[in-house]
Amino acid sequence: MLDTLGKLVLGPVLSEEGRKQLVDWLVANKTGDARLRAGLPKDWRIGDKTGTSMTGAVSDIAGAWPQPQGRGPILICVYTGEAKAPLDDLNPVFADIGRIVADMA
Repeated sequence: MLDTLGKLVLGPVLSEEGRKQLVDWLVANKTGDARLRAGLPKDWRIGDKTGTSMTGAVSDIAGAWPQPQGRGPILICVYTGEAKAPLDDLNPVFADIGRIVADMA
């Protein structure tokens, strides 16, 4: 998924206009506010897409553009499978991963 995300938001798969539209849609998406976005710096441009299944699979994939501008984008893909914990307990784990990524940038 990381490779696919990279090809779609950074690579040559889409036209420049199509790539911009996809990134704008991901940035406008707010379903991930409690996941990766919660741990990433607020001044970064972040576009993500979440997923949640009835069987405990939870995911968030994101492109993050750190500030100041000019730094390269960061792609993040996080998945869990068959989690028994409630979603309210899983979301902070995604936020922790966001903080780890930000600390590494």
